[in-house]
Amino acid sequence: MLLRSLLGRKAKQLFDSNNHVRIDAGVLRALIKVPGYKHGARSIEAIIDMSMLSGRTRWEQAFLPAKEQLKLHVDDETFSRLVVRDVLFWRSPGNIGKNYP
Repeated sequence: MLLRSLLGRKAKQLFDSNNHVRIDAGVLRALIKVPGYKHGARSIEAIIDMSMLSGRTRWEQAFLPAKEQLKLHVDDETFSRLVVRDVLFWRSPGNIGKNYP
């Protein structure tokens, strides 16, 4: 709820005409599941502000702030693992050669 509200104020362009947020699944998972934010809601807001979202209509992993910046607000290693989790699992030996979803 807080994340959606902050995105509505800070990055309105990420919402489509049906009011759905266009955000990479890994980015969303990390924002929701990271165990804690060092400065609470201010840290979530700072991550949004530091992300390269200007002129973007979808929040992709590449637009996240640098690890050094993330480190000020979250455990950057945990956050990064959450972001890439599906990519790592998808690339398991059983999935090699299959199309990525």
